[in-house]
Amino acid sequence: YLLFNFFNTKKRLHILIWTIIISTVIFSVWIMIYYYLILGHPILGPSPFTKLGLLMGEIASNIIGISTLFAMLLCLYQFTREEIGHRKILLAICFCITAIATLATQTRGSILAMFVSLLLSFPKNKKTITVIFLFLAIFIVLMPVRNILTPPAIIERIHIMDDRINAWYCFGEMVKDYPLTGIGFGMQTYADDNLLNKYNEKVPIKYRQPEPMKAPHNLVVDIAVRLGLVGLASFFYILFEFFRMGRHIIKNNKDDFFGHWSLCLMVALTALFIQGMFENTMSGPPAIVFYTIMAMMAILWHLNKKQDIDGQSEVVDNQTLSGQRGSPVG
Repeated sequence: YLLFNFFNTKKRLHILIWTIIISTVIFSVWIMIYYYLILGHPILGPSPFTKLGLLMGEIASNIIGISTLFAMLLCLYQFTREEIGHRKILLAICFCITAIATLATQTRGSILAMFVSLLLSFPKNKKTITVIFLFLAIFIVLMPVRNILTPPAIIERIHIMDDRINAWYCFGEMVKDYPLTGIGFGMQTYADDNLLNKYNEKVPIKYRQPEPMKAPHNLVVDIAVRLGLVGLASFFYILFEFFRMGRHIIKNNKDDFFGHWSLCLMVALTALFIQGMFENTMSGPPAIVFYTIMAMMAILWHLNKKQDIDGQSEVVDNQTLSGQRGSPVG
């Protein structure tokens, strides 16, 4: 609501985009310095602690990747529209920093979302995306992230997905008891050990967890548990409206600015949804990213619609003026 009502012009929307980019770059630089240099975790090598943000709580690896990937996409789309040389150089540096930070998290959800978002952006930015893929390939080879992208590592990860699948069984039992309204959206709901143990006991022994996970790590399951099937259906309707609005802006814009950023936001939300299949994205920093994307699309819709109204008014004024000039003078 605050974003929509303040960043409600093209100029202010640009300020918001640059603010997100610069602040995320500062965060990325600081978190990498803190994690690798101050805490002393290895930058390269086989150690699991090469994974940026591992065991750091609220700014854990998956959370870092959600913020950095969004900023990375904003860098890409701003770069393709930027005409001032020094700004293009700055955006290229910002893109590299956020891309490296995203790869350093070594989270499969973020990496999958990164490549899917780049592929979706490819038709409109073929030359730039081709260079980016070469850049990413080099860094993947040099960085520890290469260890999780080998076929054996991917197969092994699929085999050990049991922990999350077992968690989904547990939270699924909650949906059975509260199918329509859910259990509520309290921030500390999942911190109730008695609640988790109660439903873990209902799960078949084969899927029962020794110690229940305190979150489903899945966007769809999370909303179904908290808000029930009615809330989940409402959420998917919101997503449908978001993409419908984006598509309408792309097809009916009078200014390429609106279509360009509408595509960017659609790609960004797709990436966030992919990441949401592996992480909780409806609270904390990921939720801020989600609401920011929604607000920015609403701003684009409003500005594009306002331009249509202004354009129609101008046509009417011109027609009226022409009629006055052509009318006989009594």
